[in-house]
Amino acid sequence: MSGSTTNGQRATRALDGINAHARSSAQQERGMSEEHFFFDFDRETEPGTDQARLADLLRDLHHYASRRGLNFDSALRTARRDYEGQRTTYQPGDAIRLVGRYGDAAAAGGFPLVGEIVKARPGRLPEYQVEFITRRQWIGEPDLEAAPRFPGVATRFGQVSSAYAARWCFIQTARQVEDAFSRGSNPEAGDIRDLAGLLDALSRWSGISRPALLWSFSEIIGEKDGRLVAHAPGRDPVTLAALDAPGPPGMSLRAGARPSPHPAEVTPPRPAAGRSRNRSR
Repeated sequence: MSGSTTNGQRATRALDGINAHARSSAQQERGMSEEHFFFDFDRETEPGTDQARLADLLRDLHHYASRRGLNFDSALRTARRDYEGQRTTYQPGDAIRLVGRYGDAAAAGGFPLVGEIVKARPGRLPEYQVEFITRRQWIGEPDLEAAPRFPGVATRFGQVSSAYAARWCFIQTARQVEDAFSRGSNPEAGDIRDLAGLLDALSRWSGISRPALLWSFSEIIGEKDGRLVAHAPGRDPVTLAALDAPGPPGMSLRAGARPSPHPAEVTPPRPAAGRSRNRSR
């Protein structure tokens, strides 16, 4: 950081942060979706980066408190006390496995046992909204245990390290492939690579078979002999791998093209009448 930065400038930065937090809190009260937390594809991944940013923010807030004559240590104690009252065992983004009666019921019904926490509701008995890829459910803490986290997968959206975000990227990519076939053209090779990578990662992590995942989210894309195929109306089946191109997938979208999920797109879709497809159209 530049040595010419003054303490007043640091305090001003902190004021900007306070105002932004206040605006964000007001938006949250008006129903802003907390799922946006999962779509931070531009996050820098160098070790210590986020920790350093946190330290910088607290330092600037301390400068702000000093200039305003506020007691920073008292505010920090209050924040810690409030945090302890609001914290839960599991946090959004944590992977869990169903146990107890919910685990038994899921196993008996052939539903996935592994999911990812989307929302946490503190209380005497904390509850969690869990994303199971093909369904979502609120479950109490006693019926959950920790599970291995979703493995990161490189896509053109960026490095995706959340099952919730991977599900969203999978649906968007499947749509793009479907749209290309519907127009009578071939999908982009990058979309096919992303689709294959996301499908494999989601299937391995969740325990849901690849054909079942494809059937849940697409009416055109399927799998035959372990390979992705597409069958649009009026066209012969096409093996998607034959359209692929060599080379690793890109790590990020061009500037200004990263995804901006709309609440309607990240809400679990309802099955269509007479079918159990879990599409988000």
